[in-house]
Amino acid sequence: LVGFVGLCLVHPPVPAWLGLVGHRTWRRLSTPEAPLRQALAALAQFESAARHLDVARLAFHRQLPQVSAGHAARSIELDPSQASAWHLLGLSLLDLGRLDDALRAFEQAEARDPGHAFGEALLQQGRLRFLRGEPAGLALLQDHERRHGGGARSHVWLAEALERAGDRAAATAALRTAAAKPSHAIGPEER
Repeated sequence: LVGFVGLCLVHPPVPAWLGLVGHRTWRRLSTPEAPLRQALAALAQFESAARHLDVARLAFHRQLPQVSAGHAARSIELDPSQASAWHLLGLSLLDLGRLDDALRAFEQAEARDPGHAFGEALLQQGRLRFLRGEPAGLALLQDHERRHGGGARSHVWLAEALERAGDRAAATAALRTAAAKPSHAIGPEER
């Protein structure tokens, strides 16, 4: 216990990380399995893009990214116009560590519905392009900030991109924005 408290004092992100792990575990355990089984049974009776998307969402909330990605992909095969299916596919692929495929899915979601999910598809595109070392990542993150404002997470990612681009003053400003006390309740990931 003393070692843990010492670790938390030396490395402040540890409590936030534990909160995030606890939140994800709680979400997985508290999300009932029955709706997923019912959605799978309904899908067995009649296949449609909407039913595959329902199964993909339920699987994603149960933290079954492989199942979620498979059903989101099938939903897209049946109806490629759904931005929400592309976005969910991107999130599932991100959980699976398939970053290049996730980037393509987020690009498709943004192309079909600009500003989809309050700009989350655009934000994820910027982050993934930054991680690939592409200068377009910074432009996308800045575009996200202009269009959607952003939160702590997006401003930290923007600060990293600005720092890499050599703009320390703007990076510091983005970090200050990220560190500011939020005006609303935030989730574990933002913390």
